[in-house]
Amino acid sequence: MIKGLSLLTSFTWSRTMAANGFLNNGGAGLRDPKLFYAVTGSDRPFDLAFAGTWGLPIGRGGVVARNAHGALGQVLNHWDMGWILTADSGTPIGLPNGLTFSCPSHPSYLPDKGKQSYTEWLYNENPACFKTFPQFTPTTVIPRVSYIRGPAKRPELALSLGKKFGLWGEGKFLQLKAEVFNVTNTRIFGGPSTGSPNVAPQPVANIKPGEPGSCSGYGCIGSTQQNAPRQAQLSVKFLF
Repeated sequence: MIKGLSLLTSFTWSRTMAANGFLNNGGAGLRDPKLFYAVTGSDRPFDLAFAGTWGLPIGRGGVVARNAHGALGQVLNHWDMGWILTADSGTPIGLPNGLTFSCPSHPSYLPDKGKQSYTEWLYNENPACFKTFPQFTPTTVIPRVSYIRGPAKRPELALSLGKKFGLWGEGKFLQLKAEVFNVTNTRIFGGPSTGSPNVAPQPVANIKPGEPGSCSGYGCIGSTQQNAPRQAQLSVKFLF
């Protein structure tokens, strides 16, 4: 017996575009005649949420002790569980527009397929690939493109377990609820550094190679966690 199972799923497939800046914002007569059109820094093509609540099949109306009443009913009746699972795509990375990327041996800002990691989210093996603009050279590369993105927002799960105690009077309950957020203690990190791409990244002492924060400089992802670690709370509520 399901006894009050409610499910809610939402999936969004979208693209957020904007034209609110110039590639060449003044100086030396290089100002563009119109704004450039590109994905925004907040664009997330995929957004998933899966939530639900379930009245546990114990106590009155359930599979176990379905006729529970009195003291036994106070223990077994009105238990419910809830969950929310979320996951999202990564957001576009702002490319370094103060330098040109020209590398005959490597055609892309991204590393070779299968090599992308926390220490090389953007190609940083050869700093000589990045050259300073000659004076009065107009910018032609859009600073954000849809295929170069930061880490995806990995799935996060929140769970709750609640119990309602019947009080004197119709429809009056005392609800006790325990909630845990980020149950798996999943860590989500920000995008890579895009500063000084013409300088080789440097290893950071006392951090295991390959881990976030194990290098500093262009293409490296830092160790600062963007989401909250696992948290738990207990609440009491009077329902009437």
